[in-house]
Amino acid sequence: MQNQIEHVINQLQQVKPDEYGDCVDQLNHVLAGFSKLPDKELAVPAMLALIERYPDADMGSPGPLVHEMEGIFGYEGHLEESLTRAPTALTCWMANRLLNAQQEGSRQRWLQALQRVANNPSAPQSAQAEAREFLRFQGAPG
Repeated sequence: MQNQIEHVINQLQQVKPDEYGDCVDQLNHVLAGFSKLPDKELAVPAMLALIERYPDADMGSPGPLVHEMEGIFGYEGHLEESLTRAPTALTCWMANRLLNAQQEGSRQRWLQALQRVANNPSAPQSAQAEAREFLRFQGAPG
């Protein structure tokens, strides 16, 4: 029998954008009650994989995925891996949110992650452009 977090992970793997490229309603449904579940951190890779699978889908602004991930201790390492593996505009946006909220000690980590995306010729143009914009906003070279 599947536990609750495995059920959420399976549901995340089945989410697909609708004909308008929107996932928000589906994500709200899948993630209803998620914040109260134990072992939430186990879902972070599936959450990021969904963003990577559909980099141009509307997942909210910031949306349920971002809100839920930001409440999970240790999601940052998974985010950094995602930015290296398959950067998207949304994951760049998440890194910028960390830059806006973080103390000086981790600032360099996220600036470097965005610089890698901005200079990665195999990254989607939307991710490169978003990374460059956030670097400009943060006053860092791109």
